[in-house]
Amino acid sequence: MKNLAGGGVEGGGSGKAGELGEIDPNTSMPYMPERFLLAEAGDYAKALERWRDTLAWRKMKEADLVLTKPHPNFATTKECYPHFFHEKDKLGNVVYYELPGMIDWPRIKATGLKDQFVDHVMYVQEYMWTILQPSQDDRVTLVLDLNGLNMTTVFNKEIVTIIKNIVTMTSTHYPQRSNKMIVINVPGWFGMLFNLIKPLLNEAQKAKICIFRSHEVLQGMRATIDDCCIPKEYGGSSPYAIGQSPDELGIRKQVFDNLRKHDTPLYVDEPLRNPDGSRATIDKWEFAPKTYA
Repeated sequence: MKNLAGGGVEGGGSGKAGELGEIDPNTSMPYMPERFLLAEAGDYAKALERWRDTLAWRKMKEADLVLTKPHPNFATTKECYPHFFHEKDKLGNVVYYELPGMIDWPRIKATGLKDQFVDHVMYVQEYMWTILQPSQDDRVTLVLDLNGLNMTTVFNKEIVTIIKNIVTMTSTHYPQRSNKMIVINVPGWFGMLFNLIKPLLNEAQKAKICIFRSHEVLQGMRATIDDCCIPKEYGGSSPYAIGQSPDELGIRKQVFDNLRKHDTPLYVDEPLRNPDGSRATIDKWEFAPKTYA
């Protein structure tokens, strides 16, 4: 996929200005990735406005530097809302899992992490599109495991606000990055909720969403992900346990190396423990979420 007006900025979450340093003489800005034009259905003026807003946002958030900064809340955030990279799909895209049914809202409130979730997601996005998949052609397959999700969580206003803020950020500043969204272990009431959302989606968005009940999970996932890349916890034959894939270990190493470099301690709340039950440390903590699968 090309960057508009020729030339290009191929790296970074949204097309970083510093990657190749090429400036579009027509806009005096870094060349705009074609993804932005696709997101605006071919409307160049709207795409350029979104690109301009994204560049301003990236400068304000220092997005190009985020992976060099310490992220002390990384481990606790992952345990409060389990999410992880695990292998690739059949097209070679990173597969990223989220387990909203296992969100620990009381712990999130107790640790004060609710106001930092958006920045954490930005960190993950930057790692994905800078380190794991730096090309503008790269996409992600999202597996959303709804097992354990209840109506109390769905209608929690504070949680809904966080989700809206995350979706707004990713859709605005990291557009057209989705290959598929595989929604699994959907509860019985999900159809009613999805019927309310469905009219808001365009045909392209609808085509990317696959929904499977608990008895359909493995067969449904196999349509997009080879069995050898599906976690054993979901019936596949991946050699890696959840939380132990190379991409997942890579982001953990990135975070912990920066903590050591900046002499910043890992934030550890009471539940955060090493595998041996001792208080979590950078040297021993491992992300090993349980699933309902």
